Amino acid sequence: MTVKEIWDGKIVRDTTVFNSKTIGIEQFEKVNDTVLNLKIISKLTHKNKLRMTFKFPRFSITKEYDAIDTDEYSLRNIAEESKMEIGYNKEFYLLAYILPYEREDGSKSWCEVGTSGKDIEKWGEKFGIKHYLLFEMEFE
Repeated sequence: MTVKEIWDGKIVRDTTVFNSKTIGIEQFEKVNDTVLNLKIISKLTHKNKLRMTFKFPRFSITKEYDAIDTDEYSLRNIAEESKMEIGYNKEFYLLAYILPYEREDGSKSWCEVGTSGKDIEKWGEKFGIKHYLLFEMEFE
C-alpha cells in the first residue's frame, strides 16, 4: 500500500505505507484468500496531523500525515464508491482521505468527490480541494 499526499492539486509525496512482502509475516507475503481483513482507525490530532492505524489480524501500522486545521476530513472507500475494478497485478485506489467539495451555494459534498471515479489525482484541481491523501494497493 502506498499513499500519495496531494496539496493544491500537486502530488508532493508518494510513499509506502507497508509492503506485505517485507513485513516478515509469511501469511501476508502472498494472497491466499478472497478476503482482506483490514480495519482503519483515523483521527485528526491537535497538531494538525492525520493519524491512521491500519489493523490486520496479526499486526498493525500507524502513520501520520500533515493536514490543515479543519474537522472536515472524511476517509472514503474509493474502490467501493467509484466501483473500481480490482484484480491481480494491477494498482487500484482503495481509500481517499478528503476534504469536501464546496458548491457555489455554500453547501459541501464528500460523496460528489468520492463517486466521481475518474482522474482521482486531479480532484484538487477539479473540485478545488486543498489537500487529500490517496491510498493505492496492488495484489500480486
